[in-house]
Amino acid sequence: MRHVKRLAAGVAGAVLVAVFIWTSSQTVRGLVTEIIWDRDSTLECTGGLQGDRMTFEDERIDSAADPLVLAAGSCRIQLKDVSMTAPTAIRAEGRAEVIVEGGRIEGLDTALDVRDKAVVTLRGTEVEGSIDVEPSATVERSSHRETAGAE
Repeated sequence: MRHVKRLAAGVAGAVLVAVFIWTSSQTVRGLVTEIIWDRDSTLECTGGLQGDRMTFEDERIDSAADPLVLAAGSCRIQLKDVSMTAPTAIRAEGRAEVIVEGGRIEGLDTALDVRDKAVVTLRGTEVEGSIDVEPSATVERSSHRETAGAE
């Protein structure tokens, strides 16, 4: 009976640690979301004070989801060499930060919908479709991509 109680206490402790890690680690939540996102529905990246952190690389996504990417709260999404087509490709709101390097963003209705204090940074990214930016939001564009070690 003592062994059962110890085992139960150990399992309960492990569950509590797992729940703590899940709720406190934006990186863990972001990684899990990256793995389970089906690429057909809206990718929702949200977060409290620190926000979720996600990175996607070398993907081609065509979807009817509207928006395809919803970055809200204090979310941070990095898209590297991602090409996407959707009615609204990216909606950023709250204090979200979206960094797009290379790739292509096509919005059949709206390519970028940037609201609140969100910031979208485009580095060498082709954009097709309208870009709607509220006065308090920011879209930064550069024609080149930054690479590590570049001078």
